[in-house]
Amino acid sequence: MTNAINYAKNELKAKKIKLNSQVYAQGFYSSLDFKLTKEEYLLDDIPHIDMELSL
Repeated sequence: MTNAINYAKNELKAKKIKLNSQVYAQGFYSSLDFKLTKEEYLLDDIPHIDMELSL
């Protein structure tokens, strides 16, 4: 994941990465400084959240 973030930042010159994550993975993405942007919702009957990382 760190390689993907670095690629987006350095090669693509991205300013932000947005993702939707299953709720159980929130801790993983939070450890990479992603912030919650949308409360929990169901996607295919699986709890999800939206998160983003400012680069």
